[in-house]
Amino acid sequence: DNITEPTIGPNSIEQADDNFNTVLYTGNATDTNITTVGFQPDLVWAKNRSNAYHHGLFDSVRGVNKALLSSDTAAESTHTEQLTGFLSNGFSVGDNSDSGNFVNINTHNYVAWNWKAGTTSGIDTTGQDITPTGYTFNQDAGFSIVAYTGNKTDQQGVPHGLGAKPDWVIIKDRDNASTQWVMAFPQISGNDYFYFDTQAKSTDSGNVFYFTPTTTTVEISDHDEVNKNATKYIMYCFRSIDGYSKIGTYEGNASDDGTYVWTGFRPRWV
Repeated sequence: DNITEPTIGPNSIEQADDNFNTVLYTGNATDTNITTVGFQPDLVWAKNRSNAYHHGLFDSVRGVNKALLSSDTAAESTHTEQLTGFLSNGFSVGDNSDSGNFVNINTHNYVAWNWKAGTTSGIDTTGQDITPTGYTFNQDAGFSIVAYTGNKTDQQGVPHGLGAKPDWVIIKDRDNASTQWVMAFPQISGNDYFYFDTQAKSTDSGNVFYFTPTTTTVEISDHDEVNKNATKYIMYCFRSIDGYSKIGTYEGNASDDGTYVWTGFRPRWV
């Protein structure tokens, strides 16, 4: 009885599926509203389950029609007939006449992972060196989206809006096709970093990226993958929230009686 009730939980006003939800649907190549999300998402990560097309990421900060591919290093692309709107209970998709192939090929099966942010003002700028060009955050659910423009200056603080240190940071150059997705788990591995499309982590003994976070900012270096001059970037930040999300590590044992990974809840997305 003395334990504080979680912000997101069975007995709380906010439920897990008020902030994250996975939806499945079948494409029809017609302008369509997907209304089973249950809230207005700020990040929609969609994947064709029927064919080997790229993952498509769309967010409310960059705006509808702007796609990034987690399965490729391509620059941001514009598609007018893919994700066309963020709705109060889901999102709308176009007829795929632009052949983007991310969200609505006729008879193809899709999955969409959806995150809610929603707060678009009042970000804490303590320690800020780079002013965001746009942002939205959700401190209760430990998720934020921040857009910024690089200045090619070392050790720059970018506000993340979480109100506590992030456990997972993802950054993508939006302008250049050859630049990797970079992600880091600063609470776990310091300045080591990972790419989406390579297998092992990269040890950052020379402090190339400076992903050291504070409660208000993520510190980045002058490296082109995170801070090239006059280049647009998008940053997704996550932190663990008791009973809702868990970011950590585990050690495998190569056994059918595999490692048990404690999360504190039944996960909806791994």
